[in-house]
Amino acid sequence: MPLEADAKKELEEAIKGASSGTLVQGTQRVYGVLQKHGLLRRQVVQPGLVGCHRDNRDGFGLSVKDVSELITAIKEVGFDHGAINAVAVELSPDDELTFQFNEKLARDSGYMLPSVPRHQLKFASLAGSHTNAALRLIAAGAEHTDGDLCVRGRLALEQVRQVDAEFARAVDEGVSWRIISLQAMEAFPELGPLIQAAANSSGQLARGEHELQIMHRMANTIDARQAAGQSVDWATLKTQLLRSRPACSTATPWMFRFVLRYCAGAPGMLQRSESFIKAHAVSGRQLGADFFENLSLDTKPPTANQCLMFRHALLRLAYSVPVEKFVTAADAKKMHNRDVKAKVDMANSFMQKASQLPQSSQVPSDPAISSCFLACEHELVLIALDKRHRDINCPSTMEAAMCKLCDLVEKASGIRMTTEWDKFKEAAAQASATAVSSVASTQLREFSSDGTLKQQASLLREEGFVEGQYLQRKTDKIVARIVAMEGEKVTLAIEDGMISGKAQVSVSALLSKQWKKIQPPQEAEELTEFRQQTAKHSPEVRLTLAKADILKKLVGLEEKHCAVYKALKVMFKPQKAVIATHAFEAGWLVLVPVSMKIDAKPIEQDGGQSAVCLGRVKGSDVFWLQPCFIPDKGDGRAFVAPFWFVRSTNEQSEANCALTDEVERDFKNTNIKVPLLKSTRRIEAGEQLRCYVPKQAKRVEVEELIALHDPEPPAKRRRHKQAE
Repeated sequence: MPLEADAKKELEEAIKGASSGTLVQGTQRVYGVLQKHGLLRRQVVQPGLVGCHRDNRDGFGLSVKDVSELITAIKEVGFDHGAINAVAVELSPDDELTFQFNEKLARDSGYMLPSVPRHQLKFASLAGSHTNAALRLIAAGAEHTDGDLCVRGRLALEQVRQVDAEFARAVDEGVSWRIISLQAMEAFPELGPLIQAAANSSGQLARGEHELQIMHRMANTIDARQAAGQSVDWATLKTQLLRSRPACSTATPWMFRFVLRYCAGAPGMLQRSESFIKAHAVSGRQLGADFFENLSLDTKPPTANQCLMFRHALLRLAYSVPVEKFVTAADAKKMHNRDVKAKVDMANSFMQKASQLPQSSQVPSDPAISSCFLACEHELVLIALDKRHRDINCPSTMEAAMCKLCDLVEKASGIRMTTEWDKFKEAAAQASATAVSSVASTQLREFSSDGTLKQQASLLREEGFVEGQYLQRKTDKIVARIVAMEGEKVTLAIEDGMISGKAQVSVSALLSKQWKKIQPPQEAEELTEFRQQTAKHSPEVRLTLAKADILKKLVGLEEKHCAVYKALKVMFKPQKAVIATHAFEAGWLVLVPVSMKIDAKPIEQDGGQSAVCLGRVKGSDVFWLQPCFIPDKGDGRAFVAPFWFVRSTNEQSEANCALTDEVERDFKNTNIKVPLLKSTRRIEAGEQLRCYVPKQAKRVEVEELIALHDPEPPAKRRRHKQAE
């Protein structure tokens, strides 16, 4: 049924105003017009009747991962019908495109997102789609990781009802929707994209909580609980700290560890970092779980210097450095590396020295001067971690960074804090010059009377091109060196290409980025000792051949004893087990530890709890067999060895099997022993195999006692009686 003329005209004007003006406010006016003419109604709709509209999220539709996370989020904050802004449209019975779109969403999710049967698909959502999908997942009993809402790994409505009755009621009855009539959608197809865009925009107006805000909340909570004499641990405080469901929730356990270890017990340290980050952080930048996990790690051994100031400088730098992804979680991990630790300790020591200089030299307290100290700390981090970038001006040495700090403070306050690093001033200037030369500098441009540029080559110099610069043409990889730049031409010396000698190209060819700057080609390096490094002399090759020989013998042993497999059942869920289906006498059952995972470890290093030791072939390495199991996924890669499924016991009375060393004669080295699992008594049909493993006493490292000896008294002179 077509729309009435006045309704169509008014709605057309409202849609036009919303599209060209304020999106969210304009869309509210569209809703008002629709309701005025009976084209919009409120209706509670069961979740199973609502699919996803083809215009939802610009055609992207639903993410089952987002839906799964939303279920946990709703559980933690509670289901609120009033907080849902659900908008849907009526569908015609023959709307095949919408049905196929929803089928594709279900198919792409591996049917973790349940499909909507064709006869049930009555509405399509433009807003509130993920909430409705969450209700459908619960109704379908989909797989989920939240144990509070699941039974055996699947969502269960009764479990949800125990946790949140309103959440369960929404699954049963649905939520309240604003339903737009089919007539309005047919008359104005642009309504769909408009409404979904407005819904997405309004969802973004409330800016998410920054990681720094969460850390601030953590520090305040820790301080308050410590003042009250209460315990401080993540399990207790998790619900309280994540009440607002911040976007960084996955990182919060590591953020809490960082705050607890390196902020709460260091008064003023977090506030110092917080003030800088608020003023200088790149908008929207979040560091993530991996960064905070690495940043909060203790450097080993625990008694080592944990470099508190360095950690906070790295945190500030990660938030504020202008180059995207320049400081990452890998850098936070690198600071604990044994090879880098000495540099990190040195940088932290310089930071501590710098922090004491203002007081000893009576430098006034000023925000501009404080920023100089923070900038110096950031440069020390870059130097310690060996981070370089053409857009970041950083001294080449730590001493040069300290000299630069003294120069900046002297310029701001007129006080020279110390002359200790003045001899490194040249190095600091050189580092600055190197950084500046990598950035294009504006030069004087000379024009002719007709307004044309006299020297187009000057544009190249502004872009950083200089004589001697090596270039590579992007299309054919020709390598050349700039010899001269005059007028509109550039003379090149061809180093590697179709021609040799010199050639000319236009200035515009370089300005249009047909050529790119490259580093000078490296000179060829000869491998002079390669004859002693071939496969014949390679220890790695010999090791690989030894492993191959071991595997070959293991396979042969299994073929020799595999007849027993006919009388065994192998279980792998819910726990591994091997069960005999026929009786075995003592010594009749033999299992071979076949494995594709063969490790070679130093003699002093243990192979692991479940590993089987074979012995040595050559050298000091010991060969270990590791458990190996590849389940059948239909790709032909399955691998099962029953040996690795036998459960062990420390009680000899419970055991019916044991490991015995057996030396194979065809092994070239008799040091290799293959432990076979053999039955030690009669095993009845239906009995589970249990291997006896003696319980080993735990090794406890005890600090050696150093005896303290009292000083020995002086020796007494021996007196002899004179003979009478």
